Amino acid sequence: MLTCIDNMLKRIKKILKQTCMQFLFRFGATAWARGRLERAGEAIVLTFHRVLTDDEFKSTHSPSGMVVHQQTFDQMFSALANDVEFVSLADLPRRTSRFAVAITFDDGWTDTHRACLDTLCVRSVPACVFVCSHLVGLSQPFWPERALAGLRRARAVRPVPQRLASLFAVYNMDLLRTHEDDLLQFLKQNLLDRSVILTALAESLPPSSQSVDTTMTWAELRQLLEHGIEIGSHTADHEILTELALPAQRAQLLDCNNRIQARLNRKPSFFSYPNGTWDEAARANVATCGYQCAFINAPGVWAEDTDPLLIPRINLSQSHLVGLDGRFSIASAHYHLFWLPYLHRRRSRNLPPSPLPLVGHLKSHPVQPVNHLS
Repeated sequence: MLTCIDNMLKRIKKILKQTCMQFLFRFGATAWARGRLERAGEAIVLTFHRVLTDDEFKSTHSPSGMVVHQQTFDQMFSALANDVEFVSLADLPRRTSRFAVAITFDDGWTDTHRACLDTLCVRSVPACVFVCSHLVGLSQPFWPERALAGLRRARAVRPVPQRLASLFAVYNMDLLRTHEDDLLQFLKQNLLDRSVILTALAESLPPSSQSVDTTMTWAELRQLLEHGIEIGSHTADHEILTELALPAQRAQLLDCNNRIQARLNRKPSFFSYPNGTWDEAARANVATCGYQCAFINAPGVWAEDTDPLLIPRINLSQSHLVGLDGRFSIASAHYHLFWLPYLHRRRSRNLPPSPLPLVGHLKSHPVQPVNHLS
């Protein structure tokens, strides 16, 4: 009964949010917000992780907050062609004739190779792909995919592996009923328990031989470079810098730089903090590595006074770009790309109230950072 009520409330909340987006779009509020940002000479940086075909979407074990359908991805660029100017990271911050948007990808998944060549390059859209140098060309190199793959295999087996069920019970979780997002959040916050659970899943249920959750090879990365796609650093092993001692942080940064330079003959100019997580010590270590810019996961705009080592990025997944029918929605795209960044800019600068009093006081729904969880 409680589950039904909870699902109904979520559905109502989703309908109200979509109604808000449609209202803002149809009455010109999102276009007005874009114009305000454009006149201020401010830009936004978008982050994607996975761009998957329908068949790949059925097979992936990546969390839903990381995935965009290939068709939705293509439709977004077609729909925004007349609204924004897609620019490279090296071109920012600067004033452009239209609102400037930069495209980035995290982790270096194999599907990013296709998305860049088949969607971006044919449209002359620049991009930067942040890769983990020691996780290139691997299958399921990040723990969230391994966790969800193991959980789904365990739930498909009959009878359910008793050892796994007992282990989950120790952590007050039900192997069959615990929500996948709740498991990922628990594993993210409990590093030692994460290791125990991942090991138990791997030992009880061997991984499948084929997976769509693979990262690009060095040859594929070189091909992207040849087509003008920038390759940036995402540390050697996607270690969260704030969880490491300072020497280990520096090793993650330098090892990644050195391997990228050795394999691609290109020193990375840009850095993306794993999980978007940083502190002053991590920022200082990043600064010593000579990066031109470094990026976090947070809603906001890139302005002339933005700290170049703490540039906000807006993560986009399928849910941010579609309507209630699951299809691409220009209203939803405008809301997340124009309206929310404008609200964040106004609040962060303590600007006076919007001249659109009704629209300006509608409750916003900030984009949450993806937090890859690895």
